[in-house]
Amino acid sequence: MEGIVQYVVRIATLSIIFSVLEILLPSGAMRRFGALVIGVVLVYSAVVPIIGLISGGKVDVLLLSQ
Repeated sequence: MEGIVQYVVRIATLSIIFSVLEILLPSGAMRRFGALVIGVVLVYSAVVPIIGLISGGKVDVLLLSQ
């Protein structure tokens, strides 16, 4: 249960931080690129713990390996 709470808190915290960063981005191509990077990082941080749960072990966050 504690792991689920940490997971939700981590995703919520990242969402808030990324929302503020996205507001601060300049308009134009840089904003689109920044939004893309923010989205990829948020999806990655949400999926890695689920992959670890499915694989039955801890997953190295950077390498996606056990």
